[in-house]
Amino acid sequence: MKLDHPDEFREKKFMNELQSISPIHHRNLVHMIGYYKEGKHRMLVFEFMRGGSVSSFIFGHPKMAPWTWRAKATISIARGLEYLHYGCTFPIIHCNIKPSNILPDHKMNPMITNFGIAKLLSDQ
Repeated sequence: MKLDHPDEFREKKFMNELQSISPIHHRNLVHMIGYYKEGKHRMLVFEFMRGGSVSSFIFGHPKMAPWTWRAKATISIARGLEYLHYGCTFPIIHCNIKPSNILPDHKMNPMITNFGIAKLLSDQ
C-alpha cells in the first residue's frame, strides 16, 4: 500500500492499518513485512502474493475455483476472521471482506488482506 498525498484522513488510515496489522500473525492473513514513513511518503510492505485475488478466480476463471476449493477457502477465511476477532489482544473487525481482499498464496491457501478500514475494539 502506497500513500501518495497524505492528508489528515489518509494519515489516520495509514496509521490505523499499521497499528492494526503489525502485531498479528496468522496463516490466513497476509503478513506485513515492514513500513516506510518519511516526509510525505508512506508505504506498508506486505509479502508478495503472486496468485491474484479470489475475485479473479471466481469471476474471471470460475473453473480454476472448483466448489471443493471454495468450501475449503471459506473455512480458511473464517479461521482468519476468528483470529482477528478472538485471538488478538484487541479484537479487530476487518469491515471490508470481499473476494478482491482475499489473496491466494503459492499453494492456493486464501489470505486476508487490506485492513484499511479495520476497527480496533477495546474493552471499555
